Amino acid sequence: MNKFFRLTGYSLTTSILSYSFNLYLATKLGLEDFGLYTLAVFYASILLQLALFGTNELVVRYLHENEGYIHLILKLRFAVMGALGISLLIATFITDNDIYLLVLANLLTGFGFPGVFEYLKKQELYAKIFLIQRCLFFCSVVVLFGVTDVINLRYILFLLFVIDLISNILQVQFFYRIGFHKSHRLTYSRIITEGKDVLLFSLAKMSLNASIRYIIPVKLGLAMLSIFSLSWQFVTFTSLLYTQVTRIFRPKIYGLHETKQNFDPLIRRYTFALLSIGACVSIIVYLFGAKVLAILLPNEEVDYGIYIPFVSASIFLAAFDSLANVLIVMLNKVKFLRNLYFSVAIFVIFFMIFYDFLFSDLFEFVWTLYLTHVIALALAFIKVFNEISTKTRP
Repeated sequence: MNKFFRLTGYSLTTSILSYSFNLYLATKLGLEDFGLYTLAVFYASILLQLALFGTNELVVRYLHENEGYIHLILKLRFAVMGALGISLLIATFITDNDIYLLVLANLLTGFGFPGVFEYLKKQELYAKIFLIQRCLFFCSVVVLFGVTDVINLRYILFLLFVIDLISNILQVQFFYRIGFHKSHRLTYSRIITEGKDVLLFSLAKMSLNASIRYIIPVKLGLAMLSIFSLSWQFVTFTSLLYTQVTRIFRPKIYGLHETKQNFDPLIRRYTFALLSIGACVSIIVYLFGAKVLAILLPNEEVDYGIYIPFVSASIFLAAFDSLANVLIVMLNKVKFLRNLYFSVAIFVIFFMIFYDFLFSDLFEFVWTLYLTHVIALALAFIKVFNEISTKTRP
């Protein structure tokens, strides 16, 4: 329990810093440009999902099978790191758009190996590393806004990339000091085959949020997207808490499942922890979210409460989403989840194409997407319970 509270403390600190940073950016860039920035960050995160190819979700299960698999996983992730680094260097020297440079730097910051630390039960160490990297990024950007020379800006972002690269090298050195033995049983073809399902599932699920971020600026403008993004930070903040809870429970659940031991009590505790956090934060955000935004970013012309009911409901739903993801990967039923969310993505595309015919305003569209997500999660849990009951049946 002490470990959970320490990890929660790191998450809270990171979340508060992240939120403060976004408010700072919103005041410096203005709502229009900040909306463009948040849109760019979101779509760049889709590119990062493509680059990682599902290894974030699979690494813990792979290491429970054989610790030697770490060598191939590290090679793959460093190849991704190198590709992103080259992209940053190219962008640094050919573009004058500060916003997109910020996006690239933001993507690289904190690009580490959380799954490996999770397997080693060193979650606190990774939380410290991530916090330090985010602080360095935030401080660099604050300095950035005090610099008028574009060349100096590029030097700052290049320095940030070097810091991130050094951090990742030190993480790998830490892993190799532990002394994992090499194993050649894990192949790139297996990673591609299994990672493809995780990747396609992740991209299909992101279509829910992507469609909202596309429709808002089209129908209401980038300023309204900024308000949505600032409101959505409450979901991001809570997701960090869910992540810390998951990093504590997931290795134990996977370990018990791999050795065919009873994992039901642990899943119940994990579920209780997620839903308790989700319910508390959801209620707090519903009651006080708009007031907090109005105090932190005062603007009499802006209605900060416009998205709060949807954000509050999404916080609670995200708890079920985290639980479903862990159980589906444990049972190796990612292909089912991929197909399920591909169906969701088809509905999302249909809703977007016929938006003007189906919906009278944006909020009908948003709540329809929410209901679609609820139905998808319900089907996922039905699949999970059927699989678990089949495996435990005498």
